[in-house]
Amino acid sequence: MHFTKINIEGFRGIKNLELEDCKTINVIVGENDSGKTSVLEAIFLLSGISSDHKKLDSISYYLIKQDRGFKALFHNLKASNLLNIQVETNKSLCYQLQIKPNEINTNRPMEFGDSQPNVEVKSVNVYLTQSTLKSEPKEYCRLGLSSLDSLRGNGDSDDYLKRDKLIYILNKTKLSGTDEQHIAKIIEKNKQKELVKILQTVNKNICDICFLKHELYINIGIEQLIPLDFSGDAVKRILTLIFALYDAQGGILLIDEIETSFYFSVLKPLWKTIYKLANELKVQIFVTTHSMETLQYLAEVGRELGTDFQEAIRSYSIIKDNKGEAKAFKYGFKGFNFLLEQTIEVR
Repeated sequence: MHFTKINIEGFRGIKNLELEDCKTINVIVGENDSGKTSVLEAIFLLSGISSDHKKLDSISYYLIKQDRGFKALFHNLKASNLLNIQVETNKSLCYQLQIKPNEINTNRPMEFGDSQPNVEVKSVNVYLTQSTLKSEPKEYCRLGLSSLDSLRGNGDSDDYLKRDKLIYILNKTKLSGTDEQHIAKIIEKNKQKELVKILQTVNKNICDICFLKHELYINIGIEQLIPLDFSGDAVKRILTLIFALYDAQGGILLIDEIETSFYFSVLKPLWKTIYKLANELKVQIFVTTHSMETLQYLAEVGRELGTDFQEAIRSYSIIKDNKGEAKAFKYGFKGFNFLLEQTIEVR
């Protein structure tokens, strides 16, 4: 199940933003602080409220900043702003997440940068609903969260988006969860040579990869195998992306700043690999970037691979107006490619 439409209201720096007609690979571009990463965070927040402790811990750690607590979730740090995230899927289903302040402390000392002095959100209520495009919303669960710890271990919403796996790769994500299962999946599908080939775009001397004594090793043609930890960040980043695609099979992969750690020559084969695996594994991908080279290589791959690739791509340029409100401008491949060819700024 993939998302076809996303609406975000009152979340972090976003007052109201809509992404419609989402495809297999969705590229989100924009200036710094335009709200690109907040889009990924919103998707992650909606899909991560479940009994999966790892996802809930990630929300606690990444979204709810300990220096401001729940207040950091709301637009411009104002608890009076409703937080509402809604998605429509290719199965004609709608999922909605609403977070409302429950308990507010108005006696907190004012902190530097506060836009709403002396207000602290001490607890929130979380509402999860599901509906079809023709039916009324059905409440899946209602959670009362009174602390960061209360996000962990709550199993009231086991069925909420349970069928979809969702992986979120931050721009500083290190290789994690690397075990025999990842390599076994690749060997089982007879994809080991393809994996080595993409690794060779980073280091041409890599000729094999294997798992020994609970550690990942690469073969660079010398007498001794090299532990992955001795490799550069680009090798680790590629493996992180590929392993994440396998883990997200049938679900959604979020990648913040996809170009991180990569030299420009890697970008073209990287796009090809991501597109091929996304199709094979039925993974929907949302990525952010502010690298012009990344976009140019995406367009080059599109021209090379033709219609199927082009129809699988959607680009959204997020621009803030003179009031500081973010708006999303949608481009199909042809429009996106035209802007690049005319050297018109699309980031």
